Amino acid sequence: MSSVFSYPARLHDRVLTAAGEVEELARAAVRHLRAGGRLGSAAALPGRYGHAEVASRVLPEDAPTGPPILYLPAVSWSYRFQRPQHLALALARAGHPVLYVDGFLRSHLLLLRRQVLYSHGGLHVLRIRIPGRPDPYREPLGRRVAAQLTEMILDGLHHERPLMVLVQLPFWAELGRELARRLGIPLVYDRIDLHAGFPGVPAAIETVEARLIRQADLVCATAGLLAERPREVSPQVLLLPNGVDLGAFPGPAAREEHNRAVTIGYVGALGPWFDVEAVEAAARALPGWRFRLAGQVEDPEVAALAGLPNLETVGEIPFGDVPGFLSGLDVALVPFRDLPLTRAVDPVKLYEALAMGLPVVARRLPETARWAEPLVYLYDDPEGFVRQVRRAVAEQTPEIARERRRVAEGESWDRRAADLLRALALCPSKA
Repeated sequence: MSSVFSYPARLHDRVLTAAGEVEELARAAVRHLRAGGRLGSAAALPGRYGHAEVASRVLPEDAPTGPPILYLPAVSWSYRFQRPQHLALALARAGHPVLYVDGFLRSHLLLLRRQVLYSHGGLHVLRIRIPGRPDPYREPLGRRVAAQLTEMILDGLHHERPLMVLVQLPFWAELGRELARRLGIPLVYDRIDLHAGFPGVPAAIETVEARLIRQADLVCATAGLLAERPREVSPQVLLLPNGVDLGAFPGPAAREEHNRAVTIGYVGALGPWFDVEAVEAAARALPGWRFRLAGQVEDPEVAALAGLPNLETVGEIPFGDVPGFLSGLDVALVPFRDLPLTRAVDPVKLYEALAMGLPVVARRLPETARWAEPLVYLYDDPEGFVRQVRRAVAEQTPEIARERRRVAEGESWDRRAADLLRALALCPSKA
């Protein structure tokens, strides 16, 4: 492990962590069954995605030597692989050891004080105990607990002063501010979602986030709507969209080419923002084509789609299986309803589909509307969705597929990390 971070754990700490993970997995299984989901394999539940394999593939063996980064993410390292994990890996590849602080295990057991769960090539995942087991998406971290966690993190930080503390969730606001103050380093807020748009999130979270935006030295935003409010109060705002791991998505040459039914597909969470009406209309209008939806079903209306004879819900799939899933498609879908939440979303799967050379049919929203045909086909209603799916299949050519790949090559996570580091360099020094 890099000498920058040192967080040794005792044997009984590891035992308690393992027990806590089993408890959390069992609770997730119960929630999944109560929601009407199909409990197939462990891969359908949080925490079972083998992300260590992803890190070992994309990170060099040697640890980076630049100033470290304290990373307070939006999701657990082992949860669905998305922007938090991708950006952390890209920053490590850019030469900065990253401490990915994972405080998302909400076990009833008395958990360890801290433990490094994973370490490779500059990425270090630190599991910490959060006293009181708060819900990180609906409760802010209190000042007293933040002070305790600050001491815990600083106790294992050696030698070099970190480059920044990066916060991706309002929950971490107090901890991020305290770490930045104690170390004299920039506080960066990576605003990745309209948090108030999710069900059950209280208005108090908006207040916590507003203060975080005002006090951050740099605010990043994945979407234009998320950048508007920070620009009113923050000295520096960077529009930093999502991206793609180009190594994981090898391009049009990897696509399956054989005699099969036309296959239309989607990868991602299947929640109340999913456009059930449009997908059902297409499946009924195109009975000879297959529709495959990969993702955890979180809404009963989506679950009902499985009753259509040409539509299959395959459940959650690990990130490592996504390229293979996309290679079997003729068209990738981003079928979102037009909601405040989705208007602030920059879909990661759109970039990944383009990297595979696939046409994408997406709801016309602020972040999808910036893409032109024939890269992305936009729709406004179920009838338009069916029409655009037909066009995407009919107009596909090898030349267009290569152009989609070429465009995706300019949208890598490494480029996003470089843009973030350049913007950070413009922040006033706190030395």
